[in-house]
Amino acid sequence: METTDVLDTSVRAAMRGVLSALTPQMSVAAAARLFAERRISGAPVVDESGKAVGVVSERDLLRARPHVGGDGGGVDYYLWFHGDSEIPVQVCGAEPDQRGVVADVMTRRVVWVTPETTLRAAIEQMLAERIHRLLVLDGGRLVGLLSTTDVLRTLVPGASTTDEPSGI
Repeated sequence: METTDVLDTSVRAAMRGVLSALTPQMSVAAAARLFAERRISGAPVVDESGKAVGVVSERDLLRARPHVGGDGGGVDYYLWFHGDSEIPVQVCGAEPDQRGVVADVMTRRVVWVTPETTLRAAIEQMLAERIHRLLVLDGGRLVGLLSTTDVLRTLVPGASTTDEPSGI
């Protein structure tokens, strides 16, 4: 199949089912641990009813600014991964277990496509939005995720990306 033909196929052919989803109440530390364990670079955030309410990326976790205490003041901290360990590089006034929750750091704007959207349209949307993943919704229900890695895997048949983060 030529590249042109591949671009006209549906997102369904390239997307992955949602393997990892976060909840808004999950701690930032637990989300970071999940990303490291599963070698992923981002994940959707779903509420208790399963509705997509946001997205978290590695960059969101690295720039996390949780609110500690009732005054609404932010406390900066950064995470650094060394092997299997998560090490807080800078913690200003907060204990490591007070790093906040996913709702504090997630991107609340949900950018999505349907499974029937063409790869071409999905790529154009990723480029226009300057994002690396799109949620795939079917009738408002989260059914998958399409990352730039998934697109590349589809465009280059036989390419192995098993040693790279999956982007889900």
